[in-house]
Amino acid sequence: MYQSETAPRQIRGALVSAYQLFITLGILVAYCINFGTEADNSPRSWRLPMGIGFIWPAIMGFGMLFMRESPRWEYRRGKIDSARVTIAKVYGVPEDHWEVQRELREIKEKLDAENAGGKNHPWYEIFTGPAMTYRTVLGISLQALQQLTGANFFFYYGTTVFAATGISNSYVTSMILGGVNFGTTFGGLYGELGHGLFA
Repeated sequence: MYQSETAPRQIRGALVSAYQLFITLGILVAYCINFGTEADNSPRSWRLPMGIGFIWPAIMGFGMLFMRESPRWEYRRGKIDSARVTIAKVYGVPEDHWEVQRELREIKEKLDAENAGGKNHPWYEIFTGPAMTYRTVLGISLQALQQLTGANFFFYYGTTVFAATGISNSYVTSMILGGVNFGTTFGGLYGELGHGLFA
């Protein structure tokens, strides 16, 4: 959400899509770390992967303390000058640059459209709005079907499942699974960006 509300429009789709790519890269790196520590039969074989897993959230949590609010959030709360400063910093241009003005106009237009009529929209408009039933059902179906493939089961418990089937080194199999997951993400992102869904 923060990326989509803050990133410059020319690279917004690529940045938001890269989020999924880095998730799959993280899964692959986790499998590689598990493979590297599995030969050690001491408590380090589980403590080290767990400890490394805390490093990235700690860096992100610390970094978030220094991040500005998104310009759309600031604008919605009447902090228009602060939103202007944020947009200028993100784009790397002066505050009076035409791109900053265009972005502020776009935020205002969307906010005005959201508040049109001066009423709160009921939740069921996600089904009754123009073409919203299709969009809502499509979004729900994609999320549900993704879970029903069972892919996440193998990402979380694959090492145990592979070991139970008699595979001699289930960590290698998990690394292959992670590599395939990471590699196929490029195809998915190319399809999304190539067809302009996130651009």
